[in-house]
Amino acid sequence: RAGVWTVDDDGGPGVDFTDIQPAVLAAAPGDTILVAPGTYGTQCDIRVDKPVRILGTGAQPSDVYLSCWNPSVVVVGVGGKHPVVLANLSGSGWVDVWDCQAPVLLIDIGLAVEAYKGRDVRVRNMSTPYTWVPYVSASSGTRVEAVSSAFQGRAGYDSDLGPGGGGGSGVTLFASRAHLAGCTSVGGKGGDVTSFSPFDFA
Repeated sequence: RAGVWTVDDDGGPGVDFTDIQPAVLAAAPGDTILVAPGTYGTQCDIRVDKPVRILGTGAQPSDVYLSCWNPSVVVVGVGGKHPVVLANLSGSGWVDVWDCQAPVLLIDIGLAVEAYKGRDVRVRNMSTPYTWVPYVSASSGTRVEAVSSAFQGRAGYDSDLGPGGGGGSGVTLFASRAHLAGCTSVGGKGGDVTSFSPFDFA
């Protein structure tokens, strides 16, 4: 029988943990981790290696903010048919999916996605960047399915002397495939050039 764990950075009665990573370590496969509004993961990324559900309980994704980045969440090596679910979360980084045979479901999140060897990565309602642009990058045989999502490439870097960096892609596929329904993808803004040379460009 699946268990339920409660995470709240404010602590208090009925709270099992004040950060997400200890809850993931304590959870058994199939458990649900309910995360109250707040800021989490300030020390390191959150690593998930079992099929658990991490669900933000705020009114909107930005209420549960993952402040760690490069990346915010790493889902790695999860096998079997039971899914990993991340829902109603936002943050300053992205979700890394590495070598997972299990489905990885990302619902109502304000985080980008980078997937490597992900057999079944599903995205729903990824939109409106909170602090990080929500792009998807898939490689090495990853399958991505996205519904009702708006992807935005990262902005290029600025330069004093030029040239500025080019903007990133909203969706990037390397030896992978994507099924998209009701989605948009827009490239990122080119970097600004602050010098006055006529040969500089973004």
